[in-house]
Amino acid sequence: GNEAGSTAQAGGVYGGGDGCLVRNVGGAVEPIEIKGCICRRGKRRAFSFRNIRCEGTDWKHLFLLGRLKNPISWERCSDLEGCVWVGHVGRAAYEEALLASGRPRDKPMLAAVSPGCTKGWLGNHVSWVKLAGLDIAWWERHVLGNT
Repeated sequence: GNEAGSTAQAGGVYGGGDGCLVRNVGGAVEPIEIKGCICRRGKRRAFSFRNIRCEGTDWKHLFLLGRLKNPISWERCSDLEGCVWVGHVGRAAYEEALLASGRPRDKPMLAAVSPGCTKGWLGNHVSWVKLAGLDIAWWERHVLGNT
């Protein structure tokens, strides 16, 4: 189904969210939501992110962290760079995807997405980068330029 089972939302370090971005210019605070998962069984780069909430939240950026596999170690960035994909969706794009697909804003959603694939209700709105390729140019273009 399109809905995730639970309505619980874990609070984070920034109020009810997972964190925030603070803009260099003007100091605007933009709440973020982070979802993570491992690759779907039998699928090379397919991820299913559960319980993505819109109503009752104030996040402006949704970050999707998809692991192709569990790393040998979690101690260094280099352990993760080859097996983690980072996806970003701005709030407006997320709400547009909900509306276009006829999904409600008041229910937690499941999003099945893959890097490089625009299929599915959310796939066309996700900007992906492999963790090893995450740099300031990608961040400025896809995160800071997407509000």
